[in-house]
Amino acid sequence: MLLDLYACAGDASRWTPLLDGLCRETGACSAVIQSVRVTRSGLRLEQLELDSQSRQSHRSLTADLSADGNPRLELRRIARGLNRVVRDDDLFERGEIARHRLEDKLAEIGLNRFVGYLQQIDADRYLTLALHRAIADQADFSGDQVAWLSHFSQHVVQAFGLATRRRADQEANAAMTQVFDRLGCGILLCDLDGRVLWMNHSAEALLASDSALRLSADDCLRARRTTDASRLQEAIADVALAGSGGADRYLALGDSGVDALHLSVQPFRRHAQHPQGYAGSVLVAVSRTCAGASVAPAAVADLLGLTPAEGQLVSALVEGKTLEESARLRGVSIGTVRGQLKQVFSKTGVSRQAELVRVVLSSAAVQFVERAPKVLR
Repeated sequence: MLLDLYACAGDASRWTPLLDGLCRETGACSAVIQSVRVTRSGLRLEQLELDSQSRQSHRSLTADLSADGNPRLELRRIARGLNRVVRDDDLFERGEIARHRLEDKLAEIGLNRFVGYLQQIDADRYLTLALHRAIADQADFSGDQVAWLSHFSQHVVQAFGLATRRRADQEANAAMTQVFDRLGCGILLCDLDGRVLWMNHSAEALLASDSALRLSADDCLRARRTTDASRLQEAIADVALAGSGGADRYLALGDSGVDALHLSVQPFRRHAQHPQGYAGSVLVAVSRTCAGASVAPAAVADLLGLTPAEGQLVSALVEGKTLEESARLRGVSIGTVRGQLKQVFSKTGVSRQAELVRVVLSSAAVQFVERAPKVLR
């Protein structure tokens, strides 16, 4: 069962079959694992795993056995049952009304004798394992079964901890992916051969367009032009082989000037031996020069203390548009735009468009992809 138990750390769907096996091993008809957290308002259930039979009566079971509905988990009783297998005789004083009420509720859903295990996971979180026999089963859990359960419960705690850490890692990775997907710059993680291991949304969009880069049939980053292909592969391989001790590489691909792609190739991490040497992954950042910088007008307005219309103007200038183009796109006169620009200069303390663009490009406003822009006049 231990192999099945630790497999649950990587696949949460295996908890139910595992608990079914635990019932068969111990003679229980119900096996429940709970993770609970102590809060100011009481215990809060964080995770619940049930055997198949208990899952069928989920609502009734959780009302009687989970968190604040379970007198076994009152804080004054938790200390009595920590780090060992316990029965109700260990948790309740003789004749306690709370025990009798709990037993009556459990009998209504067909449950009788109980053994359980409770361990503190961290400062305010506990893991519980509760087994019950059927109401028609007059036998109790044997000493051998209790001893076996004591050993097995230690592994349950370890497996649950692994599952919790794995889930936290997955959530952190998902969060980081969302962060990178908000970046306007294309980001790719490649191996020594240029095989793409990961990329953000901006990189996906760039590769899907008719740009100087493409993705090969074997998922390798390649340049479309023959003259660029060898330079790109050489840059990736050199940086990967040199690792953190080598220099970053920068190159432009495609047509020169405003239609080029600018690439930065940097070492990301080292890993195991590669057939061609000690290689690491590389981080490739890609920007399209003709696209200009995309900046949300609302962000510019908030950062620089501008009106919405002034923010729209500054956004257009940063994207490379002229005053005339901005006026035409927004449906206002060139005089209105020039007047707005004077106000922007006054509010920001700069006197030239180049200075204004530099201020915006060095701000946080250009780091993320703009969403749902509106044209303001």
